[in-house]
Amino acid sequence: MTMSEYENKLKKNYSSIIVKKNLASSFPSVPRFVSEYLIMGIMNENGKISSKELKKISTFITKYRPDPKDYEVWKNEFYNSNENKLLDNYRVQIDLSTSPPTRKCIVPFLRKESPIQIKDEIVDNYENMLREGVWGLGIIKKTTERKSYFKTDLILNNFEPFELTHFSFNQYVQGYEKFSLSEWLNLLINTIGLNPEFYPDFNQKLLLLSRLIPIVEPNTNLIELGPKETGKSYLMENISPNVYNVQPSDVTLATLFYNIRIKQVGLLGIKDVIVFDEVIDVPLRYDSKEIPAKLRGFLSDGKFKKGNKEIYSRCSIFLMGNILCDENLKPLDNKYFLSLPEDWQDSAMLDRFSGFIHGWELKKLTNAAFSNNYGFAGDYFHRVLSKLRELPFKVKIENRIKLKNGSKEASPRNRRAVFSITSGLLKLIAPNEKYSIEELKIALDFAIKLRTQVYRQLKYIDEEYRKDINLNYKID
Repeated sequence: MTMSEYENKLKKNYSSIIVKKNLASSFPSVPRFVSEYLIMGIMNENGKISSKELKKISTFITKYRPDPKDYEVWKNEFYNSNENKLLDNYRVQIDLSTSPPTRKCIVPFLRKESPIQIKDEIVDNYENMLREGVWGLGIIKKTTERKSYFKTDLILNNFEPFELTHFSFNQYVQGYEKFSLSEWLNLLINTIGLNPEFYPDFNQKLLLLSRLIPIVEPNTNLIELGPKETGKSYLMENISPNVYNVQPSDVTLATLFYNIRIKQVGLLGIKDVIVFDEVIDVPLRYDSKEIPAKLRGFLSDGKFKKGNKEIYSRCSIFLMGNILCDENLKPLDNKYFLSLPEDWQDSAMLDRFSGFIHGWELKKLTNAAFSNNYGFAGDYFHRVLSKLRELPFKVKIENRIKLKNGSKEASPRNRRAVFSITSGLLKLIAPNEKYSIEELKIALDFAIKLRTQVYRQLKYIDEEYRKDINLNYKID
């Protein structure tokens, strides 16, 4: 199939939800899904957009998404007119400690001025503000009805969301059925902003897409170690507002689990994926050394303590880090988990990670690595990922597969890990759930590889793991 035939097939099945992926890279101050939403709003029916229109978007973002150093400039503009516009991610929390309960709007740019008041109808119209938040243009004004539990008399008075008003998962699935597996993988790789031709090897494409597995499969925890500049952070920072990237030095027990002082559930309770980025180079805070030990229990059963009560969460954990490699991008030794800071070298905790991605099996990013073709618009695709997360692929897989370690039945932990990765990968490569035996084998073999790579690293930390595993399966 020629490139033009491929593009025609894309436009025939997905004309209203695809965008040229290279255009969004011009606007680094907002997430990719926001810039792509703005681009889709003005591109013509052939997917074209002029340089004049791109400049218009750039001017708009610069004006309403000011640099953090211009914080006082923005406040001065507000001072002069008692209102100002701001492009940001607006999220709402309900404070039950007040009487009556209060809706508080968190506006990241406003720093210590946040949270502010918000009109009730805005929250009622945009329910996602109560979840991951909604990106959009807000009009912030002064209110004459300042409440004592707010630091300022600011209120979000008007709001224009930058998100799709209509979402059809059926369109995604029905369109998928018109593509071969190879074409579909290429479309997904274009969608995440990369060029599939830069990754001609089938296994490399699966490795790239495996980074999405924690997003589509709840409580599926991965580790990726490798050289710098392979796109680890680039992907997870731009793929979805339900993914939260954090450096270990920036997180505390309270922000991750539960803040007793303000009675607020932490990141584990509100996000789909928490990415601990730069986990090797950036140490945990001195007062957060207990995080790996606390995660051990959560990784096992998906729950954590809130005082005397337990909170269940479907959040996945993703550890990412850079390890030293030679000029051929191969690690300097094979004891990869020993590169982790000592706080993270807890065999019982690491064993609860489903899979380990060898990041050095992917090439370093160059200019040629980035997509200049069509892919799904970011705002649409993150909704697809959320929908896939709800689908119960795993139950059917568990009932169909007999997983063994050698000749013995595999342990519950190995079963859970392999079936979670298998389910997540199948959601990506066969979202209609009508996968072939060959596709099921591809996913199972890949899952076993990632799980085995975890286990074989644990022996360098704990003698108990000296005996190797030999995971194998039979399909009923």
